Amino acid sequence: GEAGWSVDFQPLWPSDAQYVWQLAAAGVTPLQPGYPASWQADMRAADYALIFVARRYTFEVVADNVRAAWPRARVVYDTVDVHFLREARVAMMAAAPKVVDADTVLPGQGTDE
Repeated sequence: GEAGWSVDFQPLWPSDAQYVWQLAAAGVTPLQPGYPASWQADMRAADYALIFVARRYTFEVVADNVRAAWPRARVVYDTVDVHFLREARVAMMAAAPKVVDADTVLPGQGTDE
C-alpha cells in the first residue's frame, strides 16, 4: 500500500468469506478460507510483521501454527471483539437455564409491590 504495508485476510471458514468483497474494496487482499495446514505456500513465504487474530476460538486454532510460521511477527489477539462475551453468556445460560427476576439480579431495583 501507499504507507508501505499491506493487509491480507485469512478466513478459517467459508462463511467468513462474507466479508471478502467489503475488505477487497478497502484494499485488503483476501485469501482462500482454510485451516493453518492448508494455508497457501505464498502466504507462508510472506514476511508478516504483525498478525491480528479475532475471536478466542480462532486464536486457539491458529496460535501455534502462526508462531511457528512467523516467529518474528507480533501476534495480536483482538480483545475488542466481544464475541467471547456472547459465548460466556450462552455457557452461563446453559449451566443455569432458570429465568432470573430483576430483584435477583439487581436487589432493590425491581418493581415495588
